[in-house]
Amino acid sequence: MSQTISLQNHKLKKAALRGFREWKRLLPSLSYLDETTRLMDLPDELILFFCEDTPKSRVLIYDLLMGIYGLGSGYEFESLPPDTVSALLDPFFLITDQIRFDCLRRLNWARSSPAAEKPIIELVLDIRGRIPPEFLEIPQATPQHPAYHLLKPNSLMDQAVLIRRLLPEAVSQFREKISAEIPRG
Repeated sequence: MSQTISLQNHKLKKAALRGFREWKRLLPSLSYLDETTRLMDLPDELILFFCEDTPKSRVLIYDLLMGIYGLGSGYEFESLPPDTVSALLDPFFLITDQIRFDCLRRLNWARSSPAAEKPIIELVLDIRGRIPPEFLEIPQATPQHPAYHLLKPNSLMDQAVLIRRLLPEAVSQFREKISAEIPRG
């Protein structure tokens, strides 16, 4: 008997193979990455690496996007035609936002963002050409958020500004948290 294969599942698997190829090459411990992997499944160190926004971290995110979309390697990002670069910028900023929101979640400063439950591959495919509403939502702050007392009565726009304003502090605290968890030896 022949087996029925979902075309959608096949496309997601292929996109994951292309999108995570460089991540797996550079970080062999991430061999588990596939079409079901969510941001919340990534190790703290990788989330911190992306939050620190270095040229290397940007290239890996470009590589993820370009691989999923079938555009080549992230190392070629700057040599792409301007219209292609422009089309990749929204997905780049939206994914980096989601990574930062996951950093806030890991610090217990915010609840999960609505997009956090989706696999990374689906998130990237969903934002190609259009921005789903869940990407525009800022996660709800928890009482542990340093500016929580300022957030409650304010408008959603004010909350978004305050949450984003404290992202550098969140990254710094997340770095300290990870450093404290690494066994000294």
